[in-house]
Amino acid sequence: MVNKLNPPKKSNDDFIHSLIEATVGSAPAVGSFLSKFFVSVIAPPYEKRTKEWMGAVACKIQEIESSVERFNIENLQNNEQFLDAIYTTTRTAIATSSNIKKDKLLYALQNIALNNSPDMVSSAIFLNFIERFNEAHIIVCNIFESPNDCRKNRSIYEVKETPMELLIEVLHLPNYLIDQIVKELYDSGLITINKDKLGERPSDPMLEENSFLTEFGKQFISFIKKPAF
Repeated sequence: MVNKLNPPKKSNDDFIHSLIEATVGSAPAVGSFLSKFFVSVIAPPYEKRTKEWMGAVACKIQEIESSVERFNIENLQNNEQFLDAIYTTTRTAIATSSNIKKDKLLYALQNIALNNSPDMVSSAIFLNFIERFNEAHIIVCNIFESPNDCRKNRSIYEVKETPMELLIEVLHLPNYLIDQIVKELYDSGLITINKDKLGERPSDPMLEENSFLTEFGKQFISFIKKPAF
C-alpha cells in the first residue's frame, strides 16, 4: 500500500515545457530569454513545491489509513468530492509559501477523506476561502472562535480589551490592515462583528460573547481543523 501513496518521481515537466513553448511562440523576439527564465527561475521551485505538497498529501492519507479501521484508500478514487479537493488544494498549495495555509489544506483533505466535511458546495467555498485569504484571515477566525480563551492564554482575561486591541496584540499589524481583514471575513459571512465594532470595549469581559463566528464560520473552522481519529 505504501507504494501506491508514494509521490511521483517526476513532477509536471510537461506543463512547464508546454508553457515555455507557448510563451516563446507568442514572443519570439525574447524567446531565448523567456526560455532561460522559466527553466532557471520558475521550473525548479515549481517542481520542488509540487513534490513537497504531493508528499505531504500522501503522508496525511497514510496517517488516516494507519489509524482508522476500515478506511479504504481505494475508495478515494471514486470520491468526487475528494478528487475535486485534490485539484483545488494542489493549485493553492503550489501558489503559496504559507505553512499555515498548507496545513489547513491538508486538514481539509483529511476531513473530506474521513467524510467529516460538509456538502460539496460548502467544501468548495471553504477551499476557495483558503486560496483567496491571507493566513492572517485564518488567524483572526481562530481568535474569534473564542476571544475570551485567547485572552486567558495571554493572562489578561480581566482587562477590558477591545477586539481591535486583541487583534493588534496577536497579529502585529496596523489598524487599517486589520480593518480590511475583518471586513472581508464579515462580508464572507464568517464572523458576526464588522470593522466598525472593533473599537467597542466590553462592559464585562467575563460576560462578553465567547464567539464572533457565525454558524457558517464555525463550519469553516471545523473543516480546516486537524481531525481527531
